[in-house]
Amino acid sequence: MRSRWESHRWATSFPSSSHFAKFAGFRFRWGIRTTSSLSEAAEIGRHHDFKYGINVELVTTKDKQNIEARFFERGVGETQSSGTGSCAAAVASMVAKKAESAVCVHTPGGVQSVRWEGQVFLAGAAQLICRGEFLS
Repeated sequence: MRSRWESHRWATSFPSSSHFAKFAGFRFRWGIRTTSSLSEAAEIGRHHDFKYGINVELVTTKDKQNIEARFFERGVGETQSSGTGSCAAAVASMVAKKAESAVCVHTPGGVQSVRWEGQVFLAGAAQLICRGEFLS
């Protein structure tokens, strides 16, 4: 992808879930939405190079065992947490040598632990947030 994000390009892919992790040059302050990060994530997510859109993670490094991430999911917008997003942010951080396996991914929705040993392993709390029925 040739764009202004070229130096930040870290695309990862999991089955049926494509992600673009961009390393941010600042620490996040949870609860504060920065207009520039929201609009940049939206712009990346709908860039013409991604025919069906792409999930975007904005990532900052605290140290080799801890990263912070914000998630912008295709078709949804910002979410508080994401399992595949945490894995994508962690793997991109490891490939870029900004983090080691295992790494804690700190998100507005909580903390997940990700290990990468040929396969990716995710651990963290799961919480039911809604329940519903689909009628046929």
